[in-house]
Amino acid sequence: MGDRRFETRHPASEPVEVCWPAAAENRPADQQQTGTLRDVSRSGARFYLDVPVPINSSVLATIRGEQVVASVRFCIRKAPGFLIGIEFEPEYQGKVKTR
Repeated sequence: MGDRRFETRHPASEPVEVCWPAAAENRPADQQQTGTLRDVSRSGARFYLDVPVPINSSVLATIRGEQVVASVRFCIRKAPGFLIGIEFEPEYQGKVKTR
């Protein structure tokens, strides 16, 4: 998979909290997981989680104290978990500080 971003990714290694609707996985309750932020840019982020998140699902992520709404663009198995790439919705782009 090639890098499709035009913006600089800023490396990170800190907690990220992600929530997504249960309907996306046919589960009885919404999913909420804490993972590790891998990198962040003005328009998106990558992070590791223990569970997969469906591609194209909408997520609410808390990154560096900011809550953002984003779409899952990819989810790939990276032992021992999953590497997830999200694209922030336009109104949230630039909200997370890249440091």
